[in-house]
Amino acid sequence: MSELTNPGSYTPFTCINKEAKKAFNQAIADLSGVGYEPFAASSQVVAGTNYRVLCNATVMVPNAEPYLAMITVFQPLSEEGKAEITNIEKLS
Repeated sequence: MSELTNPGSYTPFTCINKEAKKAFNQAIADLSGVGYEPFAASSQVVAGTNYRVLCNATVMVPNAEPYLAMITVFQPLSEEGKAEITNIEKLS
């Protein structure tokens, strides 16, 4: 039996898909200082799409310890709307 999500809730995390990766890359394009490698995503349809993206993160300094992070990205409905970060959370 498959698990269904409630309307308005986030989907379960799965390997990051093409749409989530595109929004993620657009949103982090101007960030510097930390490298983020996304590996899983969850989505929520609102007036656009929210993506929660799990990433391996590394501060760009010598001997930095990598950590797990979750970045929330909002992608507006409009194709011309730019995806933007709404939250970055260090998980470990």
